Amino acid sequence: MLERRVKTVRALERGLDVLIEVQTRKAASLHELHQATGLPKATLLRMLVTLGQKGLVWQRLADGAYLPHVDRVERALVTSTAHMPRSPHRI
Repeated sequence: MLERRVKTVRALERGLDVLIEVQTRKAASLHELHQATGLPKATLLRMLVTLGQKGLVWQRLADGAYLPHVDRVERALVTSTAHMPRSPHRI
């Protein structure tokens, strides 16, 4: 990716950090995510609800842990790579 002098979207960065943390842990409580990210629990909860509404995470009822919705995440990755321009050069 080219280095650009454009500001990043901090809220998006933080939301992606939360998603990556959930994916890395396979299951994480709100408290564990708070400790890992340093984000306030209220902020984390809003991010997790948003990620849940987009089908990227779900909450297990038994213990309240948040888990990645693997099928949706894999589908998003496949879709995003399908739209990437293909290089005419073989690697």
